[in-house]
Amino acid sequence: MQVVCIKTEENNHRIIWIIHHLIVDGVSWRILIEDFNQLYLQDLNNQELKLSNKTTSFKEWANKLNSYKNEIPKEIKEYWLQECTKLSDDILIKGDDIYDGKSFKIELDAETTEKIYNVITKLCQASPDEIYLSLFSRIIGKYFNKKEIPITLEGHGREEVIENIDLSRTIGWFTTMYPIYLKCKESLSKTIKETKRKLRGIPNKGIEYGILAQFCGEKYLPKNKPAISFNNLGKFSQSDEICAKEVIFLSENDIQQNSYTTHDIDLELLLVEDKQIIKINYNKNFVGANFENYIYTELLELLESFGEETEKTSKSLNILEQFPIFQGTEGHKSLLCNDLRIIDIYDLTHLQKGMLYHSLFNRESQEYKVQLIFEIKGSLNILEMKDAINATIKKHDILKTKFYSDKKGIFHQVVMDELEVEVQYRELPYTHMALENLLTTQYRNIDIENNKLNNFLIIKQANNDYLLIWTFHHILMDGWSYSMVIKDVFNYYHSKRFSSDRNASFKSYIEYMKDYTQQAKLKKYWSEKLQNYSILQPNLIHSFQSEEHIEGCYSKQIDEELSTSIQKFCQKYRITINTFFLTIWLSTLKEIKGTESVCCGVVTSGRNVSVKHIDEIVGPIINTVPFIKKMTSTSSYEELLKEVQTEFLELRDYENTPLSKIYEWTNIKSPLFDSLYAFENYPIDLPSTEEMDVKLKEGREKTHYPIVIIINPGSNVQIKFNESVIDEKLRNSFIKVFNQILDKMLQKIKVK
Repeated sequence: MQVVCIKTEENNHRIIWIIHHLIVDGVSWRILIEDFNQLYLQDLNNQELKLSNKTTSFKEWANKLNSYKNEIPKEIKEYWLQECTKLSDDILIKGDDIYDGKSFKIELDAETTEKIYNVITKLCQASPDEIYLSLFSRIIGKYFNKKEIPITLEGHGREEVIENIDLSRTIGWFTTMYPIYLKCKESLSKTIKETKRKLRGIPNKGIEYGILAQFCGEKYLPKNKPAISFNNLGKFSQSDEICAKEVIFLSENDIQQNSYTTHDIDLELLLVEDKQIIKINYNKNFVGANFENYIYTELLELLESFGEETEKTSKSLNILEQFPIFQGTEGHKSLLCNDLRIIDIYDLTHLQKGMLYHSLFNRESQEYKVQLIFEIKGSLNILEMKDAINATIKKHDILKTKFYSDKKGIFHQVVMDELEVEVQYRELPYTHMALENLLTTQYRNIDIENNKLNNFLIIKQANNDYLLIWTFHHILMDGWSYSMVIKDVFNYYHSKRFSSDRNASFKSYIEYMKDYTQQAKLKKYWSEKLQNYSILQPNLIHSFQSEEHIEGCYSKQIDEELSTSIQKFCQKYRITINTFFLTIWLSTLKEIKGTESVCCGVVTSGRNVSVKHIDEIVGPIINTVPFIKKMTSTSSYEELLKEVQTEFLELRDYENTPLSKIYEWTNIKSPLFDSLYAFENYPIDLPSTEEMDVKLKEGREKTHYPIVIIINPGSNVQIKFNESVIDEKLRNSFIKVFNQILDKMLQKIKVK
């Protein structure tokens, strides 16, 4: 590696950074440039020089990859064995001619590039790679009069096939190379359809092929060696804040008459300043003299007619072929087949299904609608705030999701490429009644049946005094998630960028949960836990349902003195604050019900699962499970606290079990609990500046449970009642007993 800084003129320098390809790949260059820019800007602003957290080392990855060769699934081995043994007479294969290298470059203008990336890809529901591979399969297949076109694809090689490996910021050469056998069909649309089928059927983007070909013998080497290679290096951006204005790759591929390439035609793509650069290296002895002119002319002509052809044939690439999971009603089939913005369709989680049921059961209900009110003090640019909100919506798939039912009544979530979200602005001098009317209107505008799931309202109360009101349906996300989303909004508002560009996939969590719920140990655990279900009866409320949900809320502030007492108590007995309050609530239920065994629902974060970047996934990951506790009259508080902590820790292995599956496995028909306990310890980190101070003023949410207790450690305890089913006498009993047990526990331990 060598770095040289050359002063070309006053206040003008050029940095030349040369690294051998053995050390870095294209992704690594991006990481290095980002890190260089970050450190340079930090130094300019006299800030501490600090980079992102270190990810898995190249050495550790190499060692685990070496072990993985013995763990490759049988079906993946069989896939590549079948691919590599294909034979055909109508196939374009590598020639035996001596390599005489030449190269040329095609640069598409910004308008054509934008058409490919933002119009054609949407019309065809295809990625840019799928479009370009189809284009060149057609062009080169026609040139050589061949129907089958094998191509060696290059990938970034950072696929998540090995557990506990994070290569997102690791420097090294991870590139994978693997063959794909494409077909040159009679039309471009049919070629695209076939290319998508082949490309999406490759397991783990080909990472196992290189391992098999290297370590498992010649049987995994293709019988028909591809004559073509394809590599899309992606996008390199330039901006006023980016120090590196130009990236030039120097490798043996740039040297004429080289022997580096193993292919007769190399296709290399790079996106620079919104223009597509296509570099083509080729063997003059393999192609004809007119090759360059033919490729250039055919590509431009094909692109010119491409839009018209794909618009006419896009209905043949309809959503039902893309996503066979969805067997919609005739109305929804027509709707979705004509909506070209759909990028994915997948199942709902069990939690989402439950929320959907309760929302559709009572369409006038406000249950599972969340409203967050943020107070903004300082200067606020309304247009830039709207831009920040829309950029954040575009980042997270769950915020671009709609819900549709199929002809069997089964709902699916449909992810759009983009989804417009309503962001209103009002100037309103503050009055309590006027504000409440607006908040109520925003609540009512959330309509799950018509896929109105998310809205924003900015209110200017006075100069430098604003409210941001965000209302959404809980089916989209949980508290952990919305804390990340609102942080993204304000980060983008302040800097036009997110703190992390990673879009962790909610779909990956859904796929994980499909396997998770098949574990036999879950059914065994809950069946044993609830085998004496009858002792938990009776419930406090005969029916959860009522004509309306009238919410009353008791709030107990946790001031500094009380917070200190609780912390000392927990430290002394080596328990968590969660255990402390959960024990008090269970004891309250025991006193009110007059039984030894009680049960309440506990909300768990749901993020104690082996899903990549689970802490960064935006979606409804939380879960609710029953917590059953037997308490005898002879048990001391000290014994009870230790028991609750032990049993809660035991629950961790089973806390993601869907509540609907628990009912199914135990054959219990009536509600297991009538109170819900939630310990909310997720951070809401709101980026503030000298010009703007942001804080969460209030959060509102209703569930279908009659009683909900929410613990906000260091802040308050809220006990919410549905007053239409919990009478005043019972409400007062809960509040009185809860406070008595809290005081008694602290006094008994004599915390000072």
